[in-house]
Amino acid sequence: MIVTNKVTNERDTVVDTICNKCGGSLKDGFDYEGLLEAHGCGSYGSRIGDGRQWAFSLCENCLTWLFGLFKHPPWLADGDLTEPATGALPPDDFAWQIGKTAGSLRFVRDAERYLEGATEEERKKLRKAIARVKAGDLDATFLTIEGAVKGT
Repeated sequence: MIVTNKVTNERDTVVDTICNKCGGSLKDGFDYEGLLEAHGCGSYGSRIGDGRQWAFSLCENCLTWLFGLFKHPPWLADGDLTEPATGALPPDDFAWQIGKTAGSLRFVRDAERYLEGATEEERKKLRKAIARVKAGDLDATFLTIEGAVKGT
């Protein structure tokens, strides 16, 4: 005779995955879209740190944006893994970011956030700097909000 006990095991259940770049959900109806989790570990001499582990997730829009920044497009296939890959293009609202430095991307993000509390004159100067960065006429790697407002 077999005697059983009903045992309930508590465990964490994933209810959502959040994009590390934009903060949006990767959940699309019943499925998850994008890069659910990339993870790795720095080796000896790594900029990240010897033995330091890392992990992140990207939604489909941010993953496509990331593909657009690559010098060599990632390998993509439609069903048949023997077909040649095609490069991905970023969504239109991210296209301006291709080829820009991380400092320029941060400047635009910070400047756009700063606009709310800025005076009209500051807004005018910041919008001009943002437009120049997006057009590729200004590398804002070392440009600060204060520098843009002062016109330096």
